[in-house]
Amino acid sequence: MTNFIERYSVMPIIRLFSNSLALRMFVFCVAISISSESNSEEPRLQGSKFLGSSSRAYRTDKYPKRISPKAELISSVEASSEQDLSHERLDHHNRRTRSGMFSESEHDILHKVLFYLPNRAFDFFDIFRADVGIGSSGGAVIRASRYGQIGYRYVEPVSYRLGIRGRRFPFFIERDSEYGVGGDFVQSDARHVTPLEVGLGLDLVLVGGYLGASLDEAWDFLKGWVLIDSKSDDF
Repeated sequence: MTNFIERYSVMPIIRLFSNSLALRMFVFCVAISISSESNSEEPRLQGSKFLGSSSRAYRTDKYPKRISPKAELISSVEASSEQDLSHERLDHHNRRTRSGMFSESEHDILHKVLFYLPNRAFDFFDIFRADVGIGSSGGAVIRASRYGQIGYRYVEPVSYRLGIRGRRFPFFIERDSEYGVGGDFVQSDARHVTPLEVGLGLDLVLVGGYLGASLDEAWDFLKGWVLIDSKSDDF
């Protein structure tokens, strides 16, 4: 009887119960594993679907972006060019500020316009040479140019001179004698003879005088009207 019960009633029930329990446990484990995999894939799907800052941060952290050497070189060149441009703009601003809101070219034009007539007047004065003097001096000098002079003038000890010497100060003291011919002529240091100066000087022991003109200064005066400064003496 006992064997009959065990064989036909109790054991099949136990076996059926145990099989169904194992099946339920298996199904439960599979469900948990599927749920965990879906949860792990959700941030990646959200990052690819949405373009928000959080998704970009997630993708950047998980998949860092690599920059090629060519891209680094291009970015460095662009940064350098932007920095040079900013320095150039700053220098241009400083130049305009120093020149009173005028650029260098505008300042040069304004300068030439303001000093045009004064420079022509000074160029005209530079043509003429005329002076008188008193002191112990005597002799005569003829000048056809700096290299075409002839004569003899002694000055001992000094001769005080006053007159026109271009834009130089009209009063000077002459202490050196003059003598010679042509290129060997010894020039007085107090007189600034130009290359094409012509003139005549005469001293009579106590008094003397000189009258002359500079042809190269006259040429500079004429060219100055068309803004050519051959002597480089304009203001």
